[in-house]
Amino acid sequence: MAHILRFKNEGLLESGEQCSPEAQAIYDRYEAEGKIIELDIISSLGGNYTKISFATSDDCDAFQDEMAAIDEDTTSGANRSNYTRYDE
Repeated sequence: MAHILRFKNEGLLESGEQCSPEAQAIYDRYEAEGKIIELDIISSLGGNYTKISFATSDDCDAFQDEMAAIDEDTTSGANRSNYTRYDE
């Protein structure tokens, strides 16, 4: 069963990216290691959402811990809101 991290996309950095290069490197590593198994961008009347599917909830915990360690919330946190986590 996949564990989902879902959030609303609110904007981009001045570079045009949603996150910092350091955060992208963490995402890419998790994907390469099979800890992130799918990424979906969902468009709805309420806005655009990102849905990241992790292999386990522990992988999602570790991912969020690594993002906190690089202080990604300060760098690009304003680009995301309405975080939701659940098993699918």
